Amino acid sequence: MFLRGTKHLDLVIKEKRKRITEDLIGNGWYNTPNDYLQWVLDDRRDYDASHIIQRILSINFVINSTTASVFTQALYNLAANQEYIQPLREEVEAIVYQEGWSKDALTRMRKVDSFLKETMRLEGVSPTTIMRKAMKDFTLSDGTVIPTGTLLVVATERIHRDAAISDNYEGFEPFRFTGVQDASENIYAKQQMMAINRNWLGYGYGKHAWCEYSCKLKLESN
Repeated sequence: MFLRGTKHLDLVIKEKRKRITEDLIGNGWYNTPNDYLQWVLDDRRDYDASHIIQRILSINFVINSTTASVFTQALYNLAANQEYIQPLREEVEAIVYQEGWSKDALTRMRKVDSFLKETMRLEGVSPTTIMRKAMKDFTLSDGTVIPTGTLLVVATERIHRDAAISDNYEGFEPFRFTGVQDASENIYAKQQMMAINRNWLGYGYGKHAWCEYSCKLKLESN
C-alpha cells in the first residue's frame, strides 16, 4: 500500500511544495487548497514525503473504514425495512431532477439524512467517542478532579439511546429526524446527521469533530 501511495502522491507533494515556494517569493497562491495535504504542509514544512504519505494513508484508512461500517449497516436496515426504499428513492430522484448532484441537493435530502442518522444512533461506529487526554489537573463543577494524564471517553451509545432525549429510543424509526419538515432551514440544519450537539455525538464534538457526505452519496446512488 505504501509503494502504491508513493507512486500517486509523490509528484503531488512535490508540485504542492513548489507552489508554496512560489507563494512565499512571488505574487501569492490565491487559490490555496483547503485539504488535508495542505494542512500537513502548513503544519510542518520539513516533513519528508514518506512521512506525509504515511499520514495520508493513515487518515484515509480511518475515514474509509468508518464510512464503510455505517453504510453497510444502513444497507442491512434498508434490506430489513424495504417499505422505506420507495420513499427514499422518490426523494432522491425529485431533488436530483431539480438541482442535479450538488452539496445543496444532498442537504435537502432529509429522509436520506434521517435514515443514516437513525442507523448511526442505534448502530454507531463505536459505543464511545471523543477520547481526550487531560494535559493538566482539571476540576469539574461538582468537585470531581481529573488528574493529569487521565484518558476520558464519552458513552455515546447511552446518550443516543437516552429515553429523555428520544421517544421509542430502542426502536428503529428511519424518519425520526424529519419531524421538522415545515421548520425553517436553520432549524432543520440543527437536526442533520452532520450537525453535532450534546445530544448527537455521531461525529464527535468540538474542534475535533469530523463529518462527511460520502455515506449519503453511496446510499443515494444505489
